[in-house]
Formats: sequence, structure tokens, C-alpha cells
Amino acid sequence: AFGGAAVGKLVFEEGSPIKEISDWCFFTIACKELRLPDSAEELGGKSFHYAEIDDLYIGKELKSYLIGSALSETFGFAEIGNVVIDEENPNFIGRGNCIIGKETKILYTAFNNSVIPDDGSVEEIGAYAFQDLKIESVTIPSSVKRIGKFAFGDDGTSWQECPLKEVVFQTKDGN
Repeated sequence: AFGGAAVGKLVFEEGSPIKEISDWCFFTIACKELRLPDSAEELGGKSFHYAEIDDLYIGKELKSYLIGSALSETFGFAEIGNVVIDEENPNFIGRGNCIIGKETKILYTAFNNSVIPDDGSVEEIGAYAFQDLKIESVTIPSSVKRIGKFAFGDDGTSWQECPLKEVVFQTKDGN
């Protein structure tokens, strides 16, 4: 639909009936601000593949999106400057430029400038969460009890090398 477009601002009107953002919908879009409709419940595979978006706003009805290796997931290779999720969304929260399961406390997706929140909202870093990001350092808070497969690396589906040089595990006292 909007693949390859260069847009300053793309906003869906309040009351929009759109329930699903289809596969490839925003593939390679360049956009300053993108506001998804509150009614959007599902984000399709590769719907934001290689997208460059300064500010992404996700509404209160989002229930699912494809999480997996960078070649198939919703946000594969995307450059999202800031992700905000409506506070009324019962399924996800946006903190530290990460998408986190509200009840599961799993950090599902991170972006290049993400910081893992140290507020207890993250107990697990999900599979592929930081895959193919251009980050050199990450601090893992003491609340994290599990790290999923390929959370910071490459599963062989990508040609990019992981630039990660430093991982800091915080203790309960924050050091």
C-alpha cells in the first residue's frame, strides 16, 4: 500500500475501521510520523520491513504482530526512532523504545536506540528481540530472568554482523 513512499506524516482518522495492517503495507516507507488507527488489531508479516519512521504510534487495540527472524517478522530491519503505544492497550506497552508484553513481561521488539527498562516491566528478552540492530552496548537489568534464542545475534538468515561489543548485567542494587 505505502511501500517505498516518502511521507512527512501519515495519520489514520479517529474511528477508522481498519482491523489489520497487511503484509508489506509499509515496506521501505520513509516517514516522520505514522499513527496507526486505534482499531488496528494485527500487524502483518514484513509490514514494516526496512521502514524508516521517526515516530510510530500504535493504538489501543493491537493484539498481535509477527515476531521471528528478521526476514519474516513485522519489523525486520526497520529503523524506528521512537515507538509509542497507547496506554489503554491491554496487550503491549512501549518503554525505552521497546515493545513489551504487558502481562507476559517479554520484550518482543527493540530498535536501534532502545534501552531495556529497569522498572520491572521486562522479565524476558524474547527471541530475535535485538536481532540485526546496530547497537554496540546493552545493559540487562536484574529483572530479566530469561533471554530467548538469537535475542542479540544472527540466526543465519541475515548478512549483517552483530556489532555488539559490551553487555552489562545489572545486579539488584543497580550496579
